[in-house]
Amino acid sequence: MSNRKRIIVATAALALFILVSLAFLDLEDKPRAVSLLDHLGPPEMSKVDPKKPLDEQTRIFEIAGRRFEIPLMYIDGWPEPGEQQESILLEVIWPEMTSIWELENRAEYDRVTKKERRIGWILLSDPSRKKSVSDQVSGLRRRLIKEESLGVHDGLERHYWYHKRPDGPKLWYDAHLERDAEGNIISFIDCSPIEKSKTPTCRHYFDSNGIKFKISYNRKTFFSDWRDQRERAINLVNSFEIKSKETLESEK
Repeated sequence: MSNRKRIIVATAALALFILVSLAFLDLEDKPRAVSLLDHLGPPEMSKVDPKKPLDEQTRIFEIAGRRFEIPLMYIDGWPEPGEQQESILLEVIWPEMTSIWELENRAEYDRVTKKERRIGWILLSDPSRKKSVSDQVSGLRRRLIKEESLGVHDGLERHYWYHKRPDGPKLWYDAHLERDAEGNIISFIDCSPIEKSKTPTCRHYFDSNGIKFKISYNRKTFFSDWRDQRERAINLVNSFEIKSKETLESEK
């Protein structure tokens, strides 16, 4: 990709990031929103220099005893200073698991983000700071007014979860639970009901090798291959890991 093309895509990517970030702020209090962004500084992804090799611009992080060297082009949001992190958010293009910074031009960027809706996220967290998957499900169930069980489909126990509303129970999530041979919940996926959104999203919560994952993607395009999406996320994160000499020796 030429430097000019990279700069065009980078500008569009940063604009998208700022819009998404502001959606979580109180937009009626504009001075407060601006001061918050000023306080946090530029998002990590905005520090990418499109004139330099993308995979050589990295930061090192440690989460739950595992160390990773992650290209800046994947890092969404504002990580804490230093290596130690409680969590870190990555932005990816499904299913290639590439970055928007690697797109060739603005037309490709618009196709991926607006037409195909293939942008998703991977949130990595320290399990010592988060509830177990089973406890998360229990907590969500306590907030329900109604639950419908729909049987098992493709290895997942499916349920409709309803919230209380003034006009009666309202469908909240299309929930899918994965259990092990002993019946323990080992992962779950909550999906926005298809009829509630033009682009319903699925979020998959699971653990892998000492790290808690929460991955999100377009339901209509990617949920049918939920196992593949989980594997892709794990493989991407593993590819960033800085392995010790002892680990490298054991893998020979």
